[in-house]
Amino acid sequence: MKKRMVMSIGLLLMGLGITTTVIAAAPEQPMVVMQEEVTFKEIQKEELPETVTAAIQDAYADYTLSKAYVGSDSSYKVELTQGDENIAVFFNANGEFLKVERADKGGTEEPQ
Repeated sequence: MKKRMVMSIGLLLMGLGITTTVIAAAPEQPMVVMQEEVTFKEIQKEELPETVTAAIQDAYADYTLSKAYVGSDSSYKVELTQGDENIAVFFNANGEFLKVERADKGGTEEPQ
């Protein structure tokens, strides 16, 4: 009995003495994202997809559509005017708003 008890205590101490190895994940490397510059080609206003036209009518009903462009990434840029205010509004092919650039103020707004 005494022998078993000593053996049990010895095994217990041996178990506590074994170090646990933790494998650390490699530190994250910085990710470099290359973004191709989008180039725009002027198109006829009638060539805009219905989704983009509908988005313009919903959000910019008080503006006049001056020019329309299609981007090398299939996005759309439309130039709108209202009085002295000139803006360029960007949409994807689904008519989802991407950003607006205010030509008279030089600022950019993006969706939140």
